Amino acid sequence: MKIILSLLVYLSLLLTSCAPRIYVPDMANAPAFKEAHELNVTASVKFQDNSWPAPNADVAYSVTKNFAVLGSYRSMINKPGYLYPVYDKPENYSVYDREVRINGNRFEAGVGYYLNYRKDNLFEIFGGYGYGNISSPSYGNIPDVFSSSYQRFFLQPAIGSRYKSFSVIVGAKFVVQQYANFKSFDSALVYQINTRHYDPPSDFRGQRFLFVEPFLDMGAGYKGLLFKWQIGFSAQCDGNATILGDLPIYAGVGVTWYIRLKKKAEVDTLR
Repeated sequence: MKIILSLLVYLSLLLTSCAPRIYVPDMANAPAFKEAHELNVTASVKFQDNSWPAPNADVAYSVTKNFAVLGSYRSMINKPGYLYPVYDKPENYSVYDREVRINGNRFEAGVGYYLNYRKDNLFEIFGGYGYGNISSPSYGNIPDVFSSSYQRFFLQPAIGSRYKSFSVIVGAKFVVQQYANFKSFDSALVYQINTRHYDPPSDFRGQRFLFVEPFLDMGAGYKGLLFKWQIGFSAQCDGNATILGDLPIYAGVGVTWYIRLKKKAEVDTLR
């Protein structure tokens, strides 16, 4: 317990020490089903750097003994971000760097396979599609710094255990994300978002960015109602430039409710 508390304190200090760029990782929807016809509903809040707490919502349903579907909503509220300028001289970096605030939201849907073994252990893998938008409404006296939509594809394997009053899940989300419909008052911003001060300019529009996002999800509660805690981080795996930022770590808390939509006898009959 002391180790967990120390880790939470350390993460809290990290999450308030730096500001990321435009991409940040989000909490994973990991339902941890044990049988057919379970409905999983989760409401959570994610904490990251100096931004406002971001509300999230998840729903998932185990259609059969091994097949499930899920859907998620993610938000971004007043998140600090840095848009690095295109300057060859590093000494100009601190002078011309731009700090902005970013808002956005995203919806995701997916399908997957899950398997229980040794009674309480489980494996699951989900794949799906997401669509969202981000915008920076102001920078100083300049309105509408930028806005953009994006789409993503993801694959999310995970393993863990779920008992009557406790669950633990470890997994990773593999994401491919692409931005479109970018608008800005500054035509050079398409280079600044994806370029560090020592890199050659790179237009981020139309590029596909690959991320790997490991996570740890834990829950404790009673009779299907669990208090959840999740931590995770993101690593960008493509190219020399980056849209990820300096500290892509998050922590989130929430409540999950498991609802059995069919009685046990009915479920056994349908298997």
